[in-house]
Amino acid sequence: TSPRRRQATALLPSECYLPLHPDPKSEQLYIFLHALRYTTSLGCFGMEMPQWRVEGWTWDRD
Repeated sequence: TSPRRRQATALLPSECYLPLHPDPKSEQLYIFLHALRYTTSLGCFGMEMPQWRVEGWTWDRD
């Protein structure tokens, strides 16, 4: 096999031979977290459902 082919094969996991993808940039990562209710030794906290929970909601990233 050629050096180029060996180098390309080295990037594939031996278990599945699927190509590895680089991690996304931090500005491409998003997560929406929400706790409706939680209780600690300091008390109980609760909120309404978040806006992004509504069916049909779209995110305007601007």
